[in-house]
Amino acid sequence: MTSSHSPVPDGGFQADDKVGHFIRKVARHNTSLGPFEQWSCRLRAAVDLLLVLPMPALLLYGPDSVTLYNGRCVALLGDLHPALAGTRLAEGWPALETNLRTAIDDALRGHAVTIDALDLTLPHDARPANVCLKLVLSPIVDHGNNVLAVLVLIDDVTWQSQSHRTLQRDAAQMAAIFDQAQVGLSELSLNGNFLRVNSELSRMLGRPRETLLTMTVADVTHADDLEHNLATVGHLIEDGHPVSLDKRYVRPDGTILWANSSISRLDPVEPGGPYSLLAVTVDLTERTLAREALAENEARFRALAEAAPVLIWQLDAQGGVAYINPKCRKLLGGDAGPGRRSWQARLHAEDAEAYLPGFEASLQARQPFQGRARFHAADGSLRWLESHTAPWFKSDGNYAGHIGISIDITDTIVIQEQLMIVNDRLNLAIDGSSDGVWDWNTATSTDCARTGRNILRRGQR
Repeated sequence: MTSSHSPVPDGGFQADDKVGHFIRKVARHNTSLGPFEQWSCRLRAAVDLLLVLPMPALLLYGPDSVTLYNGRCVALLGDLHPALAGTRLAEGWPALETNLRTAIDDALRGHAVTIDALDLTLPHDARPANVCLKLVLSPIVDHGNNVLAVLVLIDDVTWQSQSHRTLQRDAAQMAAIFDQAQVGLSELSLNGNFLRVNSELSRMLGRPRETLLTMTVADVTHADDLEHNLATVGHLIEDGHPVSLDKRYVRPDGTILWANSSISRLDPVEPGGPYSLLAVTVDLTERTLAREALAENEARFRALAEAAPVLIWQLDAQGGVAYINPKCRKLLGGDAGPGRRSWQARLHAEDAEAYLPGFEASLQARQPFQGRARFHAADGSLRWLESHTAPWFKSDGNYAGHIGISIDITDTIVIQEQLMIVNDRLNLAIDGSSDGVWDWNTATSTDCARTGRNILRRGQR
C-alpha cells in the first residue's frame, strides 16, 4: 500500500491537476531539480503534499530556493505565473526573496518560522495589487535529516490587514480627537477611578495627567457636592440613562472649578468585559462667576431701589412695566405693576398730548428722555412728576428696555405757584399805590417802580 506522500507507480502525482503536469514539464528543463524521473521519493512526496494543500503554498527547493507552487497559488501570483515555476526565487520573485531571506535561511537550518504580516505588491493584468500575506515556513528533510526544501504556506490576510489598519487609523483618530477636544473628556471605572483623561481636563483640574490617573473623581469633587453626585451616578450605572451634573471641582490650590459634567455608560469592549463611564466636562467657572456678579448687582440695585425716596422703575423692550419700587407702587397703585402699561391712564389728560409722543419716541429710538407731567395718584390727589429715563441693554447688546427715576416735585410746583401769586399781588399793589415805592436794582442802580420814578421826576422840577 502506497502512503499519501509517495509517488504513484507511473511517476505521476496524486493531485490530478494541470499544475502537477506543469511541474513535471518544468522539471525536465531545470538542471537544479533534474529530470522528474530522478527525483527522490522525499522530493516527490513534498511536491505531492504541495499539490494537495487546501491553501496557496510554495516549495523552495535547495539553497537556491528553486520555486514550485500549487494551483491555489496561481490566482495570487497573477502575472508572476508561469515564469516563477522552476526558477530561483531571487530571479522570479525578488521582492519576496528579499523580505524572506533571513526566514528562509532559518528554515534551511531546520527551524519553523512564522511571519504574521508581509506587505507585497503583485502585478495583476498590468495593475499592481497590494497584498498582505501571512507566511509559515517549514523545513522538509530527507532520510538523513538534511533539509531538502522549505515549504511556505501562504494565507492572504489583505482584508484582515486592511480592516486592522482601518481600526488602528480610526483608533488613532479617536485618540487625537479625545486628547485635542476643547472640553474635558475622561473615561472612568464604575468605582470612579480615572482610566483616561485628556489635556483639557488636566488643565481644568490643575493636575498632570499622570496624577489624575492615580485618583478618583471623589478626590477632586467638592465635599458638599459629593453625596448628590454619587447618588446620581449610581442611578446611571443601574439604568444606563445619561445624566448631567452641575458641580464643583477643587483644584490643588483650593480654587473652585464650576463645571457641568455629562456622563454616559459605555458598554464593554468585549463580551463579559467591564462597563465604564464617559464624562464630558465643560468649564462653567467664568459663566458662573459672571452670573453671581450679575445677581449681586441686581440685589444691590433692588436694595437701593427699595429704600430710595424717589420713584424707580424699569420698562421692558415692549414698553411694559418690568419693575417698580415701593415708592412708585404706593404713589400710583397696584395697577401699575409689572407687565402693564396702565400707568399711562394715570397721566393727566392735559399733559398726555405733550408728554406721551416724546416718551414713546425715546423708546423707539433707544434714547434718553426727560419730562414732567401730572399724574393721578392712588389716593386721588394730583402729583407732579419729573422723570429721567435711559435705555438699558443686555450683555449681548440687545435692547432690554428703559430704566427711569421719577421725582415727586408737587410741593416744589405748589411753592413756585404760590410765590408767583404773591409776586403778582405785590406788583398789583405797587402799581395801584400813590406812595413812592420802588424796587432798587443793585446791579444797575437804575430800575425803579413806576410810582417811584414819577416822584423822582416831580422832585427834579
